[in-house]
Amino acid sequence: MKAIVVFGGDGRHPLAFLLKTGWEHCFTCINVDDVWVRIDGEMGIPVVRYVAPEDYDLAGFYEDNDLTVVKTYQRDKPILSPLVINSCVGLVKAVLCIRAPLAVSPWLLYRHLMREAEHEITTRIWGGTVSTCAASTVAGEG
Repeated sequence: MKAIVVFGGDGRHPLAFLLKTGWEHCFTCINVDDVWVRIDGEMGIPVVRYVAPEDYDLAGFYEDNDLTVVKTYQRDKPILSPLVINSCVGLVKAVLCIRAPLAVSPWLLYRHLMREAEHEITTRIWGGTVSTCAASTVAGEG
């Protein structure tokens, strides 16, 4: 199943001082039954919303709003762990079945997904070349 993970932040997170600037939050949108559904752990409370029809360029919309977007997919093997971190990253990893125990911040999850984006399965699910697009204001930070 197609999915995107969107990264950004404005420093309003209560633990922002611990997180990389511009990488304080993430959420995912998955393609379900010909629509895009946004699943966002807004301050610890999961919120699920219909966002757009399948043919809408949702990744482009978020990129145009200076957010960083990674195209990915929902894996088919659930995470078998007694502990799941209650955060935006934990929610994204649970929804997409991402096995990355050390990815505990949006920045670390982004790095994990960028390494994974080079794998064949992501390209096959999205078709053609998979581009990962980063907003210049965020991606330029080291």
